[in-house]
Amino acid sequence: MSRLFSIISEIAQIPDAEGPSVISADANERKLARRQRIERRIAAIKLQQIKDMGEIIEEAKHPVEMQMETSADILEKFLQESQEYLENIKVANDSREIDRREVETIRRQQVIAQLEAEALEAHKQFSEISGKWAGIQEYKDPLHIHEDILEQKMKCDELIQQKDEIIEMLRNELKISEKKFTSDQTKQNQDISILGQRIEKQINFMKSAYSAEFSLIEQVITEEKQKYIDRSNQKWEELARKRHQEEILLSEYIFKKREEIAHNIGRMTVHHEDQFRKTKIQLELDVQNAQNEFERIKCLVLSNTERLDYNYQILKRRENENITIKSQQKRRIGKLQDTISELKSSLTSYRENTNKQIKKTSENILKMHQNILDIDSKADHFALTNEKKFNEVWDLNNKDCLALLDKITGIDKILHQQQLGARWIPPKYKKIDKNFMSSYNRAVDIINEFSVSLATLSKPLGETQNLFIADSEIESTNPVYNSLVKHVLNKLSTKSGFLTEKCLKMLIKTYEDTEQNLVTLNNVFIALDIKRQQDIDLMVEYFLPYCCCIICADAGSRSSLVSTSMLSRHYSTLTGISNLTNGQADMQPTSSISELEEACIAVHQRGSFIDDIVSQVVKHDSTFEDDKSLKLEFKEFSCFDDEDAEKEAEVKKSARKRARHKESVRQILCKNSHPLVLSTVYVISALKDFVANYHKKNGSSPTVGERLERKRHTISRLLDDKDIEKYWAHLKNTYNEYNTRVWDGLREGLLKYISVLKARKATSEEVLKLRKRNKDLKKLLAEYIDHGVLLKPPPCYVKPEITPHYSISPTGN
Repeated sequence: MSRLFSIISEIAQIPDAEGPSVISADANERKLARRQRIERRIAAIKLQQIKDMGEIIEEAKHPVEMQMETSADILEKFLQESQEYLENIKVANDSREIDRREVETIRRQQVIAQLEAEALEAHKQFSEISGKWAGIQEYKDPLHIHEDILEQKMKCDELIQQKDEIIEMLRNELKISEKKFTSDQTKQNQDISILGQRIEKQINFMKSAYSAEFSLIEQVITEEKQKYIDRSNQKWEELARKRHQEEILLSEYIFKKREEIAHNIGRMTVHHEDQFRKTKIQLELDVQNAQNEFERIKCLVLSNTERLDYNYQILKRRENENITIKSQQKRRIGKLQDTISELKSSLTSYRENTNKQIKKTSENILKMHQNILDIDSKADHFALTNEKKFNEVWDLNNKDCLALLDKITGIDKILHQQQLGARWIPPKYKKIDKNFMSSYNRAVDIINEFSVSLATLSKPLGETQNLFIADSEIESTNPVYNSLVKHVLNKLSTKSGFLTEKCLKMLIKTYEDTEQNLVTLNNVFIALDIKRQQDIDLMVEYFLPYCCCIICADAGSRSSLVSTSMLSRHYSTLTGISNLTNGQADMQPTSSISELEEACIAVHQRGSFIDDIVSQVVKHDSTFEDDKSLKLEFKEFSCFDDEDAEKEAEVKKSARKRARHKESVRQILCKNSHPLVLSTVYVISALKDFVANYHKKNGSSPTVGERLERKRHTISRLLDDKDIEKYWAHLKNTYNEYNTRVWDGLREGLLKYISVLKARKATSEEVLKLRKRNKDLKKLLAEYIDHGVLLKPPPCYVKPEITPHYSISPTGN
């Protein structure tokens, strides 16, 4: 049966559904498919020969299995024959497809080669044409320009004609390929129909073969089934007789067992009654002894309670005496405390009143200073915004005016050349700039003088800070510097918790790590008064001496740029940090004392590591010399020229920037070009150095009187109204009254022309309606005539002809 099922499953499978195909475009895949098909055929032939020769000797089998094997062999032969009968069409179709693909590839290669050759030639022609346009633009003779343009036009026409020929050739190829495709498709449809007919024939034949073999197998199965039924009936009769005999023996054994169990139960009941009597007598004796012991303990308890009552009364009397003594002492203490509280209240009230007055006056002073600073910053901001808006509006209006003027000139040119047929003379106007106005030049001079005075005033802010302003653009584009800044800021956010409020820490606990770092850094920057990117770059410079290379340290060649001034400040206290926190009390009112103590402990842990660094500093004297040269270069490049300097100054400035960029890259890497790493132990020390030097360099802020007396000069405030009117009037007077009269005349003529066109359109629509009505009347007249044909008019009647005085064009003109 299993053999038959395996044959049926092989019939259901579709051969060559997967794997290499004979019709593939790859030659190796087609060879592999043919090789596999030949191997399958050889294996089938060998199996058939082995079955025919009888090499497999089997034992005597069951009649049903013998019948199934014979049926399976017959059906397998039929299947192989049908499969070969159907594969003939597939082989023929595959060979035809392979020939078609070879021819198609050869033809495609020819077309591609032809297209590439044509493309090269067209590219040469196009480059020749495009190269000649530059020469034409340099000509000044109109006739010469016209001749060259005609020549260029002829070359362009030749190039377009060449492209049209290529397109036509490709269209012909498409038509040929479409014809081949239709013929191949008809052949394929014929093959499919023949294949369907053959499949249908084979299916009908296999159905009849399967039904015949199935009837033979059913007949053998019914015979075997009858034999099995007879054998099983005989077995069941013998089993029933044995079961009856065993049931009789089992019943006799059960009766004997019951008698033995009843005798054992009687003997056990007598034994249990004797044991119950003995245990009852023993328990009654134990109860009597326990009752006697209870009476004895009761007598002892009564005697003890009488003694305790007597002792309790004595203690109660002594406690009352102590209470009276304590109440007297409390009255005395209360009187003394009342006098002390009166004195304290008078003292505290006096202190509170004085502190309130001092606090109120200080708050009023701070508010007034803050209001002045806010008003000053708002005034600066409004001046900048007004200047920016003025320039934006000026540029927008100037751009709109020039665009409108170009549009007017274009329309004027079209009207002269197309409508009037006259020679167009372009208007004579010259584009002017803001430098045309004298007030603008005076305003620029005043602003330049004011900027120079501001530069001299802001010079004590420190040369290094100006240097960082210039270097920020260079360093922001350096990925190594950006990674170092990110690393330093991460370490700063982890070790600067004493600058963050406790309530803020509780709020940001639910945030992610990146968001917590951002909030912490924002709070730290507010506390340190850092508002610009240049301040961050300056802070990183103070952190660089504390950075070291982990790779070189592990290899035994740790190099660091710690100077002797840094080593001397190792055992100093955190006075700078405390001053910072006291100076920024208005921004950070609450700071964590425990975290400040942790920061102090972290600073004092650098002793073991500093000894190692000092030993390495002695070996690397060259690094200190490089630092000195770096500082000298910083001093040289700290001064920058103005925007209006000469070209030589700009060249020097770019050279200085490149030198600073090299020095900054060398400074943020070790001598082996490894990235530097900052340990959390040195964060507080570096921060202390930065705070101590940063606030010194910022210097004193300007006074309130200086802020109020300072004038805010801008170009929009210094320009003269007459100069502005002259500037815009120059654009307004480009066209004169003659041009406006010409435009008005053309407008009136075009309006009359439009009215005439509208009247012509109305008459044409009326004519179309009359023609339609005439056709309808002819149709109605033809319906009333018997033969259905419209009769000719009588000879005395002459059909009127409509002779329109105009023709209707498709465009309606």
